[in-house]
Order: sequence, then structure tokens, then C-alpha cells
Amino acid sequence: MLGLAACSTTSSLADARHVLRSDFGFDSARAKGAVAIGGLISSATVTNDPFGFVAGVKMSPSQRNRVCGRLGGTPTADAVGDKLSLAAAMANWDSRKFRRFALDAARTNDPAVMGVSAAIGASLRRHDPQGFAAGLTASQTYPLASGRNTKLAQRANDVLTAAYTMSSLNPSGLALGTRAWNDAPPTWRESAAPWVYAILDETNGAAVAHLLDAVHSRRLNFAQPGSSPFHFLDSQQELTEARLRLRTFSGQLTKWFDRPMWFDGGPGQVQVLLTQDEDRYMYAWVGVNGVGLLVAFDLIDGVPYGPDVAGVRAALALAIGWYLDVSVSLRMSASGTPAVQRSAVGTVTTGARYVPLPSFVHHANSMNSGTKALPRLHGVVAHVRTFTNGYKPSARARQNAPKRLQAGMQSNQTFVRSYMKGHGNLALLTTHLSKYSALADVIAGLQRRSG
Repeated sequence: MLGLAACSTTSSLADARHVLRSDFGFDSARAKGAVAIGGLISSATVTNDPFGFVAGVKMSPSQRNRVCGRLGGTPTADAVGDKLSLAAAMANWDSRKFRRFALDAARTNDPAVMGVSAAIGASLRRHDPQGFAAGLTASQTYPLASGRNTKLAQRANDVLTAAYTMSSLNPSGLALGTRAWNDAPPTWRESAAPWVYAILDETNGAAVAHLLDAVHSRRLNFAQPGSSPFHFLDSQQELTEARLRLRTFSGQLTKWFDRPMWFDGGPGQVQVLLTQDEDRYMYAWVGVNGVGLLVAFDLIDGVPYGPDVAGVRAALALAIGWYLDVSVSLRMSASGTPAVQRSAVGTVTTGARYVPLPSFVHHANSMNSGTKALPRLHGVVAHVRTFTNGYKPSARARQNAPKRLQAGMQSNQTFVRSYMKGHGNLALLTTHLSKYSALADVIAGLQRRSG
């Protein structure tokens, strides 16, 4: 298939062989064999990238490199995708088992095979335009939410992410459930797509569209997955502590704002744009200097969503921190708090803009030097637990898991909901947030853990 695509997108067989050797890592024999077959079938030349040809979208080589550069792997002369034909893809798709196709591609660990498989996946949007987003999202796993990941599972997710990203170049735009979002140029959609895919499910297309409207209206952009925009390191511990703070306030959190809430820390500092849906999720763009990433978390157990790449755990902790400021402190005084003040009301699309006061910076620096400490919380965050001793989980416990996790849980796995240990957490934290910012707490904690 890649031989056919190379022949169809170049002006000669020699050029096709060169593309396969230089761009896809084929050795001479593999390139010659692929072109020998592809040249027999190809009857016309189109101006397109080989992967774009398979996916059915207009894609430049630079876009292909961005989309597929994360697939990794090692070119293998005898890598055979005998289970990766278009017919196999459609059969797995129609039986709602497309993850099997992605896993077969991931097992080859060959970048060309995985890339072609992703392009085949993207081409299925024409086969099932209304169900395309649901089919792909139902095929992914959520490693941050489940707490489980393997190299094979991650490669399969990477193949699915590449398929979704290629499809974003379709003239219809980003597939969000049964709707499409097409209010930004193709290059912007392509850069957003990997982050969108990791937070998308079968039902939240409208909420994700609302987030994208806000992000695009503020002219924000996206980092390449794997390249963190932050000057501090990720911290699983900081994310866990942020989730425990969220759990502490869970009984008091209500939706009160009708527009995005934008925290602008200034040049070189943290920025957070927060939106909420009508049900149970918060969504956020988090970054620095207008370059960032997308994350989400639910409001029941603080279950986090996002790709398992650098910067995401920090972004989730920061998003939770700003959400606590918005939902606890700013709910009492929307114009500002001792730590932040509103500088513009904004529109329903762009949202209100808040900026830090000197006390915000002072608090973060004071905590960084250890002079002001947060109340220490003790508890357990929600997670998927695996039984290895023959125990069988109860159906009721499994039903507590978010629906997007239930589909991927094994028969020996259960869902543990978050809970707090000890007493007095709420009173201590409420007193703390009446004076200080939860977002500043997180920034200070991340800086401290980064040394």
C-alpha cells in the first residue's frame, strides 16, 4: 500500500524509491519491492504525501513528520502487516474492535507499517462519517485515568492518535462525536488533534467544541506532544495532592460561571483557560506564552484525562488548582480575591481574564522556600485496581468507574473511588484558600519538586 502511495505521489519510480528510503527508512531491497508492486497499480499522479494519499486528506511532508514522528519504532525489512489490510481495518471497525487493528500495527514496531495503519484508520472517516470519532475514542485506553500503561498499549494509542490527527486535515474539520469543528485552519486543527483525542469520548463533543472555541478565540496554540511548555518537571505526587484537595471540596463544588475562566500569569508564567460542561467534567488549556496542551478531569473522583506525555501531569495539577480558586474563592467574589483580580469580563466565548496580584507571587515564592505550608491531606485517589489472588470484583464497584474506563477494564479489575482519611481537612483547607491561591500552591509545589 505504501508503494502504491509513493508511486501515486511522485513523478517517477526512482523518485518513489527515494521517498521510501529517505522518508520511511526502507532499505533498497524493500523500497524496490514496494515500488515494483505499487507501480503496477498506480495509474495517476496526485500532489500529496504518501500517508495523505492513503488517509484521503491533503497533507504535506512536514505535517506527516509531525503526525507520525511520535510513532517511533525501528524500520524492519521483513515487517509484514498481514493483518493490516483495508479489509481487515473495516472488519474490525464494523465489529467495534478497532483497537485490535491498532495493536496489530503496534506489534510490528515498524514506523512505516504503523504510519500506513494510522492512515488507513483516518480513511475510515469516509466509510463511517457519523461514527468515526466514537469508533476511535472507544478504541483508546486512558493510561492516566486507569494508572496502567505498557509500551505496546502506548504504541497502539499512538497509532490511533495519528489516525485521528490525520483525519483532522479533512475539509470537514475535527470529528467530535456526530459533529465536526471547523473554525480554525488545517494546521491549527492538526496541532490540536492529539490533545483533543486524549480527552474525547462518545458524548462530550459539544463540551470539547466549547473549549476549542475559547482556545482559538484567544489565539492560543499547542505544544508538540512530548515537548512540555513548562520550566518545571512533571510530578505525579503534586497531581495526587491536587486531586486530594479537589476531593476534599467535592461536596461544595457547583457550577456558577457561564463562560471560560482565563488566568494569565504574564510573560513566561503559567496560563490556564478553564471550561466546564453540563455534566461532570472540567476541561482546560494549560501553557506558557500562548503554547500549551489540553487536559480534562471529572468532578466526582478527580479522574484525569490526557496523553501520557511530558507536561500533562503538571498541567492537570495546575488546572485543578485554578478550578479550586474559581469554584471556592472567586465564587464568593467574582471580581477578585487577595491573590488574583479580574481585569476583563470578556465574552461568553473568550471568558473572563484574571491576573495575579503581588500576593500571589509572594505566596508561591514563600511556599517555595518552605515558610508557608499547605495543610497536609491524607487520602486515596481514584484508580483501577487489579486482583491477582483469585478475588473477583463486585459489579457495583466496577460500575462506579467512568464509562470510558469500564470498556477497557479486565474481568479481574475493579475501580476504587477516592476517599479521605482523618478529619478536619475541609475546615483547614477552606481557611487556607480564604487567604491564598490553590493555583499558587501548585506552582510552588512543582517548582519545589523540580529543585
